[in-house]
Amino acid sequence: MKKQFVLALALSVATLGVPIFAHGIPNATTQDEKKPALTTVRGIVKADGDKRSFVDDKDGKSWEVDNPEFLKDHTGHHVELNCQVNTDNQTIHVVKVTMLNQ
Repeated sequence: MKKQFVLALALSVATLGVPIFAHGIPNATTQDEKKPALTTVRGIVKADGDKRSFVDDKDGKSWEVDNPEFLKDHTGHHVELNCQVNTDNQTIHVVKVTMLNQ
């Protein structure tokens, strides 16, 4: 009888912990939740040495490009970018470049 009680108690304690681990840690964020959404913008690629910037057609705002190697062949070109905009440090991360007709 004592063994059955200990076994029942052990099983009940073990099953109480399962829902806590099944749902994960509350308020935890994944890497995808931290990434800014993709945005499409049009404008001109500018160069200053190895640095690249992008001047938006819409408002004339200049953005530093955090992956300038992506735009190295597009200096002076009118392009459409699919990018992630980081307004905190005024940079963009380019994912795709499409040349536009002048």
